Amino acid sequence: MENKKRKILTLVLLCVLILAAVWLYFDSNKFQKIDGEKVLVGTWAYNKAFDETGNEVQDDLSNTILSVYEDGTAKLSFEEVIIVDLNWQYIKQDKEGAYYQFCRKDENDTVIDAEIVSDSSTKENKDLAGCLCLENDEDAAGAMLVFIKTSEEPTEVTSIVEKAQSLADRVQSALDESEEDPESATIGEKQALEKAHDYLEYMAFSYTGLIDQLEFEGFSTSEATYAVDNCGADWNEQAALKAQQYLEYSSFSRSELIDQLEFEGFTYSQALYGVEANGY
Repeated sequence: MENKKRKILTLVLLCVLILAAVWLYFDSNKFQKIDGEKVLVGTWAYNKAFDETGNEVQDDLSNTILSVYEDGTAKLSFEEVIIVDLNWQYIKQDKEGAYYQFCRKDENDTVIDAEIVSDSSTKENKDLAGCLCLENDEDAAGAMLVFIKTSEEPTEVTSIVEKAQSLADRVQSALDESEEDPESATIGEKQALEKAHDYLEYMAFSYTGLIDQLEFEGFSTSEATYAVDNCGADWNEQAALKAQQYLEYSSFSRSELIDQLEFEGFTYSQALYGVEANGY
């Protein structure tokens, strides 16, 4: 009888061990290893932030992005105004997620901990699965910033100041390229330019009015346009001179004079400048 009890107890223990092994096997399969370095690379957009007590912060940081590069560098852009250069390294991975550390390039002793929360995480905030949680530093509100991945490729991050400077450089480059070389002008263009200067010495013209006059003289549209583009006229001042010429031989109301200048080809703003320059 005693031997029979021992056999039953041994059998029960064996069954328990088998069940435990099966449970551990299936539980371990839930934990899928990821390439910790590869999965971090890309563009992460700000989603939300939490303060030190775990409450969600209401500050609008919607234009904040984290761009992570394969070479171990990253850029954190706050509203395209403040850009923080970072270095990063992969630390480890467990069931809760993959862990990283970021540090500022200019302050290597300032470490920012980060985690990509695992889909199998047992944490209370399971809605953060797949998100990158970045422990916040001193330069923004909240104790933790939460990002969601928007692209597998990192985004080139530039500040508003850099964008403005780039735009200014492009505009200046376009202006430089558009400047005509007088040496390359055709005979017709040079003659049209001389004729334009002759007209401007004794009469005021609008931009389109002077082109029309040169075309009336027999110059082609391209020759006339070249001449007017390079004659150096200030069209606001031309509007003021034209208004003065009208007022010298006739009477006009303010609105009539504006209409007459627009009829001559001046824009409304140029016509307004012209009448106001004559005290109207």
